Amino acid sequence: MYGRKIPAGWALDADGNPTEEPALAKTLLPAAGARGYGLAFLSSILAGPLVGSKMPLHKGNNPESAGSEHFFYCIDLTQFCEPDKYYAEIDRTIADIQALPTQPGFDRVTLPGALEWDRANKWRTDGIPLHHDHVRELTEVAVKMKVALPW
Repeated sequence: MYGRKIPAGWALDADGNPTEEPALAKTLLPAAGARGYGLAFLSSILAGPLVGSKMPLHKGNNPESAGSEHFFYCIDLTQFCEPDKYYAEIDRTIADIQALPTQPGFDRVTLPGALEWDRANKWRTDGIPLHHDHVRELTEVAVKMKVALPW
């Protein structure tokens, strides 16, 4: 849609070869190599067979007919530790990470999700930028799924 390539290591084509061409991508690869693969596989188990559905490998290419499954869990901190100590340790670690020296070309050290948090806050005030083709495709899906359009 935007005429850009995808980063190396993100996808394979239909023959299982790495590709940077979005139109040729047939399989998305997990982030972080083997660890990412393990996390993705575990997530698929929790949000697939555990809730009575299929693993992604056994779903078709039509997201409307495949449905969407979710898995949520909660942890009661009080069963493991004192919440104040827990949050103090987390806050101390975040501050120490953010105080690390930056790499050339970067003005700060961020934690996972920080860039997305900043972007979401910007989009809340400025609006979410969308390509006109993306808006058209989202409109078609919304109409098909009988979802009210927010624009």
